[in-house]
Amino acid sequence: MDQQPRKDGKLDDKSPEHVEEPVAAGQPAHPLPKPSVSGRVDNALERIQGDTDDADLRCGWFFITPVFLQSYMTARCVLFTFCVAAFVQGMVISGFVNVALPSLERRFKLQSAEVGMIVSMYNIGSLALLLPITYLGGQGHRPQLMAIGTLIMGIGSLLFSLPHFLAPQYKFSVLKKELCPFTEEDAPAEADDLHLRDYRWVLMFANMLHGLAMVPFYTLSVSFLDDNLSNRKSAKYISIYYTAAIMGPACGFILGGTFLNIYTDITVDPATLGLSRSSNVWVGAWWLGFVLTFILASLASIPIFAFPRKLPGSARIMSEKRIEVDERIKGDMMPAGPSKFGDMPRALWCLLCNKTFVFICLASTLETSIGSGYANFSTKLFESQFRMTSSGASLLLGLMAIPSASLGTLLGGYIVSKLDMACSTIIRMCLNMCILNWFVFLMMFSYCPNLHYRGVNRTAGVIEPLPCSDNCSCPMEFNPVCGEDQIMYLSGCLAGCREEAILEGSRLTHEV
Repeated sequence: MDQQPRKDGKLDDKSPEHVEEPVAAGQPAHPLPKPSVSGRVDNALERIQGDTDDADLRCGWFFITPVFLQSYMTARCVLFTFCVAAFVQGMVISGFVNVALPSLERRFKLQSAEVGMIVSMYNIGSLALLLPITYLGGQGHRPQLMAIGTLIMGIGSLLFSLPHFLAPQYKFSVLKKELCPFTEEDAPAEADDLHLRDYRWVLMFANMLHGLAMVPFYTLSVSFLDDNLSNRKSAKYISIYYTAAIMGPACGFILGGTFLNIYTDITVDPATLGLSRSSNVWVGAWWLGFVLTFILASLASIPIFAFPRKLPGSARIMSEKRIEVDERIKGDMMPAGPSKFGDMPRALWCLLCNKTFVFICLASTLETSIGSGYANFSTKLFESQFRMTSSGASLLLGLMAIPSASLGTLLGGYIVSKLDMACSTIIRMCLNMCILNWFVFLMMFSYCPNLHYRGVNRTAGVIEPLPCSDNCSCPMEFNPVCGEDQIMYLSGCLAGCREEAILEGSRLTHEV
């Protein structure tokens, strides 16, 4: 049928092409189109972000928001303050603590197992709050949580140095029990040693506070930078952030080694005691680094507290990142909205179902376990294997760590940003670097030959009596001395030495 135009030029509404179909009851006259993937992501992002008021975009401390401070509300200022905090955190945890371990063992008469417990308390403290802070903190005020962590780190460092001020003055003595002949009267039991070992509980608690403070440094701070920066910029900024965090331990080793050159009691001249840095009873000023950390951490927390919950433009950046969301994950996504503690098991299960994420975590865990274990006792290893002082070993380790840490992190971030790598390409690059690292790590199996001690049966592992110490009744104490014949003895008593003296900080035993 031909369409009949009306006088006004429009088609007749009664033509077959314009006959309206009946609309069912309860159905809209014009059904809405099904939202696309990007539309659903936009809606989810809007629900996650929530309403942003002026308070979320104001720079200041609580209700104090001066106008001049708003000009510092930029990603560069955030990065600078975060880098300072991460630098201080790495300097104290992987630097000052590791450098101080041999001195703590000597100063407070600690055993190696007790020193290991002090180190382990850091991991225990971080694991206690890692999951709840990471999950719930993402919806909170991340800069303020970062500032609180920085402040707790400073308090933990102050507590770590507290045993130096509470313990009695460090005293060393030449023990006659290492000489021949040995008698019980020559080696009275020192009750002070038992009281000194009690300070290990203070050190453990302080290092646990260090672990609690660590949680926002490598979770909330990185997510805050990523949410407020584009993909290209976030790779650069995060690489700079991690570079600062890795440079901290290197500088911690160097500064810690420098502090160990100072006698632990800065009010006493060690020359008057006949001590030098090469003496086996020398204890350096291990506590100075922790006092410095308390000051720096307290100052760094002030500007971090001032940053707002979000930076200007964060909503636009988040909406632009919707193209990275794929239709395949829609079934695994958590319901949008504020995170609740009861939703954490389901969120954790979603992560565990991500095989790529699980294997990356396992790889990072294995790598960290090797690096942390070596770093914690590297100073002691260098002292025993290469006969180095604590300060010399710390300085050498710091000088080795600076170029490798800074070059590797910065170069990795530059390559990812320059080549605009996809996630799969980044994972393959990390795999190749780990394989290369294992070949280099094989060099660690090289070691110096063990010294041969006179009177020790290396096959049976027992001590055989020597003619020079038959009548000495020597205890089984390990305090080696070198004889004129260039042979090592387990102690001066087993070598038959009857006198001992300290000459310019070096222990000298001789037979009369």
